[in-house]
Amino acid sequence: MTTAALVAGMIPVAIGQGAGDSSIRAIALVVIGGQTLCLLITLLITPVAFSLFDDMENWFRNLRKPPTHLKLVEPIYPDDQERHAID
Repeated sequence: MTTAALVAGMIPVAIGQGAGDSSIRAIALVVIGGQTLCLLITLLITPVAFSLFDDMENWFRNLRKPPTHLKLVEPIYPDDQERHAID
């Protein structure tokens, strides 16, 4: 929101005409570009980098874990009546 307000306030300065407008226009364009770039870095690059580092951490953590060999075992019922009572 701050970036949008700053950029909106700098647009009249960037397109203004008059005496000495070339130096003021250059400063306004630099401020607009810098604020827009910082917004993109904050909203796009930082979360993506965090997600990549988190995935990499999980990948390395799984490399160090020994594999587990678990089997799915079904219960053995001695009589069909007990099985129907549970179902």
